[in-house]
Amino acid sequence: MTRVPSIYRDLAQVLTLMALVLCSGPVRASDWPTQAIRLVVPFAPGASNDILARALSKPLGDALGQTVVVENRPGSGGSVGANFVAKSRPDGYTLMLTSNALASASAVQDTPYDPARDFDLIARVAKSPFVIVTRRDLPARTIPELIRLAKASAAPLTYGTTGVGDNIHLATAMFASRAGIEMTAIAYKGVSPALSDLLAGRIDLLFTSVTSVKNTAAVELPILAVSSRERSPLVGPYPTVGESGIDFAAEIWWGVFAPAGLPGDIRGRLHDAIEKILAGPEFSALLRNMAAQAPEISYAQMQKAFADEVAASRAIAIAAGLR
Repeated sequence: MTRVPSIYRDLAQVLTLMALVLCSGPVRASDWPTQAIRLVVPFAPGASNDILARALSKPLGDALGQTVVVENRPGSGGSVGANFVAKSRPDGYTLMLTSNALASASAVQDTPYDPARDFDLIARVAKSPFVIVTRRDLPARTIPELIRLAKASAAPLTYGTTGVGDNIHLATAMFASRAGIEMTAIAYKGVSPALSDLLAGRIDLLFTSVTSVKNTAAVELPILAVSSRERSPLVGPYPTVGESGIDFAAEIWWGVFAPAGLPGDIRGRLHDAIEKILAGPEFSALLRNMAAQAPEISYAQMQKAFADEVAASRAIAIAAGLR
């Protein structure tokens, strides 16, 4: 009987193991998670995206039985961190908490990912209107006064964004277009550095969430209006932009995303865990403090609504001359 050399036996064992690996299906929810989960925030620490991610990470980790680590990867209106997540394995160990800046960034930038194709939306976490905040000495305390000032100024007014094409950039540009004024965008790596320059008087105004100014030195800055269709009791007694006769409304919302292709059972388990956290008293209190609320949208509607928003953002960018 001919003996098979050991090298061939070893090779056969390796090929058998490789075949088993290749034929095995994706990781199941019952086997997941077995290690820490990374929750990427594609903006600088300190503002709304970061606050929500850190508030969510501990209870989500408790629910899943693993540590959830928040990792900030700011830059280019969130596209740096988003690209990192888009290129990660869809195994449930890399997630992202971001705002609808994910939908708007690709409307202006040539991002290396397609937000509607390369991400799975796991859950919407919160929604809130923008507030329009100005530097202390800006001689305008209403939207009509701001428009008159912008039209009379020798140089365009300046406003902050968290990167080219982020939702702040798109909302402010849409407002300027509807108001018939010109303003110049100044890009930052996050809301916190933009607010610092607003406090120092280096820029004129900023569209941002209430939570970004609340409990900070920026809370003393003038708020001209809110971006919602109707006044928000969560925000305060501020008029809407629409009350000034401008057809304008915009909203910021935040959600948890994963790279496209996440196994359905893991996606469902994540969604269910996040929904329970959102319904709990601690997170509900946090949202009220942020002048935000949990979005009213079904699990089945989320992905299509996000794809529709990506398309709408591109149309707005073209109309505002941004793309």
